[in-house]
Amino acid sequence: MMNEVFDELPQGLHLIDLPQPRDGFWHFLSSWFFVDSQDRHILVDPGPANTIPTLVNKLSSITKKLDIILVTHIHLDHSGGIGHLCEEYPGAKVLAHHKAGRHLVDPKILWEASVATIGEVALMYGEQKPIAQEKLLDYESLSGIRVIETPGHAPHHLCFIVPFNGSKLFFSGDSAGLRQPVSPGTMYLRPASPGQFDAFTALKSLSIMEAAIQGDEWLCYAHWGAVRDSKDHIAAAKKQIEYWLNAITKMKDSSLGQIAEYLISNDPYMAGHSALPEDIRLRELLLMENSIKGFLAFIKGN
Repeated sequence: MMNEVFDELPQGLHLIDLPQPRDGFWHFLSSWFFVDSQDRHILVDPGPANTIPTLVNKLSSITKKLDIILVTHIHLDHSGGIGHLCEEYPGAKVLAHHKAGRHLVDPKILWEASVATIGEVALMYGEQKPIAQEKLLDYESLSGIRVIETPGHAPHHLCFIVPFNGSKLFFSGDSAGLRQPVSPGTMYLRPASPGQFDAFTALKSLSIMEAAIQGDEWLCYAHWGAVRDSKDHIAAAKKQIEYWLNAITKMKDSSLGQIAEYLISNDPYMAGHSALPEDIRLRELLLMENSIKGFLAFIKGN
């Protein structure tokens, strides 16, 4: 089993925690900042609007500028603060999926859909501000950054591979699930499967990610931390989706609580659940039901 204690990050790679005003919502959302091999100051996923002051405060001690903001996808917890951040760093350009950029320029529909879907959580994250159309970058305009389309978690999901200090950074967004560091020899991994989750497409995307790995990558999660054994972790995410798909299909008429209890007790990739801090464990019990709902919607729609 993989070592789930946090790997020490390489010098110059900054993980910025974005804790939320709810119990257990720390070590949950994060932004990444680094300066790449072309001296570009890059931030990945600014997070929601409500923690932009936290992000800007932490960035101020690291950098005086941002050149590029990479957006893995436009769910509020990843990109809801992008308009606010662009006001703080007017020179920054934004790279998002070509089908998602219009929602960053005019976020009204995205905001209304978010409130309708996740309710009070959307209100906690805060309403996003629009960005100017000229802020958006084309994939082809960025040398040295590999953009991989990885739908499944969302149809507009991207991953990025960027050279850094003799190795590479592989930003997986939500495509490889949520992980939490626990004791050596155990693991806690959970699929990130919202209402529009497409399990078969997610598995295909993980295979594409797996094929892209050359062995020198740091796999950087949005939720949470980074690991060196990137191929093993992506393989684990694939096996877990297959496991959940099989188990939840058999239990589709059971209650959410019964399904969650079964998965916690039997999924080897969730073996570290009991070792999580109590408030994070309670958070995960809540969010696990949302993940199960995503699988159920997919199963019942196929």
